[in-house]
Amino acid sequence: MTSQSTRDIILRAAKEVFAEKGYFSTTVDDVAERAGVAKGSIYTYFNSKYKLFVTALLQDFEKIVRKIEEKVGDIDRIEERILRGVDIYLDYFEENLFFFKSLFLERRVLIKESQEEAEDGFWKLYQRFIDQLASAFQIGIDKGEIRPLNPRVLAIGLIGGIDRILFSCLRKQEKTSPKENVRV
Repeated sequence: MTSQSTRDIILRAAKEVFAEKGYFSTTVDDVAERAGVAKGSIYTYFNSKYKLFVTALLQDFEKIVRKIEEKVGDIDRIEERILRGVDIYLDYFEENLFFFKSLFLERRVLIKESQEEAEDGFWKLYQRFIDQLASAFQIGIDKGEIRPLNPRVLAIGLIGGIDRILFSCLRKQEKTSPKENVRV
């Protein structure tokens, strides 16, 4: 097994265990057992449980941002471009609950640990995500399809609203699927 595949197996196992047990209840031993590796192997790649957790989250966030960038960049109609980006985000939510559970329900871990590397990584990815959406809004503004408002504020507002709906779905406060709630 290559070192990259071992690292990937560890990350995949960590995502599963963190999603099932949460950050505080998960131990490195739990992840090692799920991954089928020795505990020391995890520390070869990640110097702490926190680093493993943040790496897993950043990896998933990178996937979302990259997929949206790839799939919506060539769409001309503003409404279609935004809806396609939102659909990708919602599909990812339904397929990858680890990321969203961790992001919404374990946010206090990121705040408590407050490590600059993690904050910087999330911030850069978030900015790419917002920039992509703001660019779509700007095209709509330029074409006269959207009132001339600040496109970054529109992007942040849309993502913030969607995230609140997803959070409610995770907390079981909404009885319908995220897509049904967002399309309202």
